[in-house]
Amino acid sequence: MKVPNTHWRLIALAPLVVIAMLSIGNRIGDAGKQDDFGCSGDFGFPPGSAAPRSSPSPTLIFPIEKPDIPVARPDIASPLRDRTALARTNFALTSNGGVASASSSYPGKAPSSAIDGDRKGLNPGKDAFWNSKDGTSPQWFEVDFSGYKTITEIDLFTVQDDYASPVEPYPTMEFTKYGLTGFDVYGWIESGWAPLPWSRRGNKLVWNQLDLSTSPITVSKIKVSCLGSSADSYSRIAELEAWGKPGAKK
Repeated sequence: MKVPNTHWRLIALAPLVVIAMLSIGNRIGDAGKQDDFGCSGDFGFPPGSAAPRSSPSPTLIFPIEKPDIPVARPDIASPLRDRTALARTNFALTSNGGVASASSSYPGKAPSSAIDGDRKGLNPGKDAFWNSKDGTSPQWFEVDFSGYKTITEIDLFTVQDDYASPVEPYPTMEFTKYGLTGFDVYGWIESGWAPLPWSRRGNKLVWNQLDLSTSPITVSKIKVSCLGSSADSYSRIAELEAWGKPGAKK
């Protein structure tokens, strides 16, 4: 029996073996590539697609917040207003420890109605806003905080002409009847009442604001000296707000 010559058969198969080894080597090389973080493999990318050489930039869920953008600035329409409001506290609000008092009060219009968070003065006759008992001037309205607070903004909302159906106040809203035409504001420091740089005479705005963001004050209470209205000389405040950062206290 003739024995096959396997020597020549191996020589004939050699090129095929070399091609197969080169193909396997290329596949191993591709799989062994590393990304920018030193990790190897194809990472689940479909065949024929190229894996990214660097990780994509993360998408921000919220925009980067700028510090100390005022919350209720009538002269600034900021898209971050609502977000900034979450970062500050209205220390005059009853739910935040504020306690209101006044020189006098008309029945059904208690001082506490001006620190309840309602800028419009809804439900007249049922503590919608503070109203002095008579038309003598000056009358005073005071809010005592729960300790010393650092205040960066004070907002005073007086009563609208259509007090029976008020709307949300806006910066240029004016009154002609029942709003405060004049007032002065004071802050309590350790030595007593100190005048703040905020006085109005001939006021016609429903929404008035004192911006203290560049020179904050640290006080334990604020007082508004009210000079009445043009219609009947009574003093009225729909809402008084005193804004500051939480934890900023003396």
